Amino acid sequence: MPPTLRTRLHPGRAAPGRALVTALCLLTALALVLGVVFIVRSGPRAAGADAKGPGLPLPSKIDAILDSARTLSTEDDHAKAAAILEAAIRSYPDNQELRLALAAELLALKKPEEAYEQYTSALSIGPREPRIEFTAGTAASTIGKLERAVEHYSAAQTADPTVADYPLYLGQVQAKLGHNESAKASLLRAAKLNEDRAIIWGTLADIALRENNAGLAAQHAAKARTLEPSNAVYRLIEARALNRLARPEEALELLIAMPDADKRQPEIMRLMSDCYGLMKRPEDAARLYAIAADEDTTSAELAFHAGEWYDKAMDPEKARQYLKRAAILGNEDASKILERIGDK
Repeated sequence: MPPTLRTRLHPGRAAPGRALVTALCLLTALALVLGVVFIVRSGPRAAGADAKGPGLPLPSKIDAILDSARTLSTEDDHAKAAAILEAAIRSYPDNQELRLALAAELLALKKPEEAYEQYTSALSIGPREPRIEFTAGTAASTIGKLERAVEHYSAAQTADPTVADYPLYLGQVQAKLGHNESAKASLLRAAKLNEDRAIIWGTLADIALRENNAGLAAQHAAKARTLEPSNAVYRLIEARALNRLARPEEALELLIAMPDADKRQPEIMRLMSDCYGLMKRPEDAARLYAIAADEDTTSAELAFHAGEWYDKAMDPEKARQYLKRAAILGNEDASKILERIGDK
């Protein structure tokens, strides 16, 4: 697992929860890769279950097959490696190492559903090691089998309660499923094992915000931001929470300190304009959008919001200027406001 995860918000008016989901998806993908590398690099086990029965060394033929597949994999010839492993599994269907190696190649070939089938087969063969359960859980999460992911992560956590990744990923999936109480319990277990993981506090902050506990959300998000100041998502969640606490000045300070590229994201601009609105400074919100609209004259949305805020700032001339542009670009709401203020 990496010590940091730098996440940028995607264009669109996504809620903080959706932005955090983006971060979690990236983290999940990276965990899947790392889990696969761990399993594949571990190599054949002398005490694995195989065609000769448990407790005996792997046949030299299987050793050779695995070595050949690994060589092809390092050369990015994953299709050929997978073909070799599939053929070997037909001869040795109860060999766990072959199943795990094939799962890794299938992931490299962007076939996560088939890879997950190999992980479940490997677990059925045994042994059910926690790292394999964890990787299977991440594969299940990737293909949308969230309930199965919970089962795998729970099994990994039970087998080895000393690894923070297991309750962390369990908590993330539980949060996606809306099982907030279970998610919070899992995340707090992860925090006891490694409290310096920003994603733990960021996820807790997102849950608290969804539960309308703005005070706790701001507290958790501030901790996540301190641990990972470059992550825009944590600033966004904290600013949302501060706005709900009627502290728009503090929220705005957080947002203004962000890089310019982040501040131009639709969700950030909307939140900054909300702050200006709460501070009774609609003209500043209007200027925020006007500058962006003048830089991107093809955006109907930016022009509309500039005109909308100029209307709130009691500046009908500038409101008409931007609303007309928005209407020409196809924004229907702009036409409605123009009808009210008069299209001179």
